[in-house]
Amino acid sequence: CMNLIGELQDAEKFIPLTMRRIARGVPVPIHAGRLPGGGWQPGSRMYLHARNLADAVLFLLLERGAPATYADGADRPDRWHIVGEREVFNDEMALMIGAFMGREAPDMEYVDFHGSRPGHDLRYALDGRKLAEAGWRPPFPLDESLRRTVEWTLEHPHWLQT
Repeated sequence: CMNLIGELQDAEKFIPLTMRRIARGVPVPIHAGRLPGGGWQPGSRMYLHARNLADAVLFLLLERGAPATYADGADRPDRWHIVGEREVFNDEMALMIGAFMGREAPDMEYVDFHGSRPGHDLRYALDGRKLAEAGWRPPFPLDESLRRTVEWTLEHPHWLQT
């Protein structure tokens, strides 16, 4: 899995960081890549709420029992990608966070992802088809998960203090 979100998330991560910057009226840095003709291509992620991760793990344990092994008999467990329901551009996520905070669209500052975080990828995504074909569906949609995360954080403002 990757790009977990949820209540109690470390204040340095994208959602709390974005909330803090929106609340302070400071531009939100958006990792992006420069397009050949000018402009920016924002990065993207498949955000997954921690509750959905827990549900997927329980699904695998209850539905599958013991971990499967590869067909070649190698001594390693089967691999499952647990992903969010859809890919979201970083600037779209910042707009969603602002909306759940009851704020107008935040100011965004596109920053070259290579310069700001060397080795960082513009796009993070895994293929979740295997788990979907096994019958798992995330019980909490992304919009609801993000809304709950933002509301919890607003109710606990000390969480944004860093």
